[in-house]
Amino acid sequence: MKKIFFALLLFPLFFGCAQKFDERAFKQLDEVKDFFSEHPKAEIDAKLFRKQDIPLLEITISRHCGRKLPEKAYWLAEAFDADSGRRLFAWIDTKTKKADCLFIPPDCKKNSDCDDGNTLTIDACVEGSCIFQQIRASTT
Repeated sequence: MKKIFFALLLFPLFFGCAQKFDERAFKQLDEVKDFFSEHPKAEIDAKLFRKQDIPLLEITISRHCGRKLPEKAYWLAEAFDADSGRRLFAWIDTKTKKADCLFIPPDCKKNSDCDDGNTLTIDACVEGSCIFQQIRASTT
């Protein structure tokens, strides 16, 4: 029993403490407060991206933010209201808990409403919001 308890105490030292998304701080951001005042039933999902992940997401980030973000760890938080189909995305600095970028996809009714003019993306209208999926370029 002592060995198990000791192993549980040492686990965070070897594997690092898991970061937990601060939903309360997220909901305190002005734009997020506005979104939740219009969509009180919206649900939040968040994914942690490490500093080394950010260059791989450059196209998605540029589409959301209109610019590159500094290479550091971020939470990508999504608030989604199932009733209206509206979404809000926020790139949250893991240290400051402030949004470096917020993005609300445009409304749509059909895929053609979402044409971003980029031939390297598949544009789709999903649940009332535009989604842009990057197509991988062939290297052959």
